[in-house]
Amino acid sequence: MSKPTANEQKLVDICFEIAMLLNDKQYRKNFNKMDNEKLAKWVERQLNICGFETIPMGSSWGYLRESP
Repeated sequence: MSKPTANEQKLVDICFEIAMLLNDKQYRKNFNKMDNEKLAKWVERQLNICGFETIPMGSSWGYLRESP
């Protein structure tokens, strides 16, 4: 197995963080109040904070933008 890149590690960290948040009772109450669009915006913000800029495109909730 090759050494993961920093971005690959960030993605793994994000996936685990989202799963842990969804399992937390306090956050679960907040997520239950969100419709799909609000939840997608929340995920988009979390990814953006970690350097993954996404936009909704076609059937994808989050299309990863290319770096300039």
